[in-house]
Amino acid sequence: MKKDTTEDLLNEIENLRNQLHRKVGNHSIEDHEILMDHDLLQMSKRLDELILTYMSLSNKK
Repeated sequence: MKKDTTEDLLNEIENLRNQLHRKVGNHSIEDHEILMDHDLLQMSKRLDELILTYMSLSNKK
C-alpha cells in the first residue's frame, strides 16, 4: 500500500465528511427531508465507498 494513496483517501474522506456535516447542519438525522435528500444520499454513498476502499488497502499491509 502506498503512503500517498492512503493519505489521499484519508483527505478525501475527511473533506467529504466535513461537507456532509455542513450540509446537514443542526437538522436531526431523523428529519425525513434530510434522510431523503438526494445530494446527501450520494455524498453518503461516496463516503462509504471511500471508507471501504481505505479499509481494503489497510488490510493488505
